[in-house]
Parts: sequence; C-alpha cells; structure tokens
Amino acid sequence: MESYDEYLNEDEYNDMIHAKSVIPVLIVAYREDDTQPTRNGGTTSLLFLKQQAIVAEVKGSVTYMDIKTGRPVDIRTLGGGWPKVFEGFTKKAEHAKMLNQKWDSDRPKNGKKMATSKI
Repeated sequence: MESYDEYLNEDEYNDMIHAKSVIPVLIVAYREDDTQPTRNGGTTSLLFLKQQAIVAEVKGSVTYMDIKTGRPVDIRTLGGGWPKVFEGFTKKAEHAKMLNQKWDSDRPKNGKKMATSKI
C-alpha cells in the first residue's frame, strides 16, 4: 500500500481503499523487511479490495551463494556493485520499516482487525 500512498492524496487513497473510485481488483505489495550480509528477506501481501481482506501473505528470503563453494557469501566483501546492492537493500528495509511504523501510528488499532481470508 505504501506505493499508492506516495502518489495519491488522502481522499483519493481512501476512495480507492473503500471502493468509491478507481480500484485495482487485487493489490500485490512487497516490503523489504531485513537485509543481512548473506541474505535479505521480505513480505509479499495480496489484498483483495472488494473483500477488504488480505488473501495471501508470504514471508521469504533470498540467500546469496558462492557458486564455486556452494556456501553463503557476504556480498559486502565482493567487488563490483555487490556492496551497493547490500547498501541499497539495507536502505530500502529501513525506509519500509519507517513507513510501516508511521502507518501503524497514524491508524491506531481499535480492536477491529482487517478480515483475513481463510483460503
């Protein structure tokens, strides 16, 4: 949801979420959650707007392997653009965490949870 939040004003965003204007049928959102020297991980969520429910959520990670040894490798120690990959993903994860915390603080929990599909 963070990507829509970046571009739409509050009314446009709320109209989309509450199905009062243009809506995507299914929103797929990926959030970079964590970056480590040998792996990074994130969460992918699928939100079906008509049901106002998360219909799928997957947490996963990618491990960077040295093809010669078959072992995980610290990408910060590699040449070329690999240290920049680590730095960039680290910044994305920090930014995503900040946006997620802001989202939660701007929308206090009132005991009512968003519906979750039983699929």
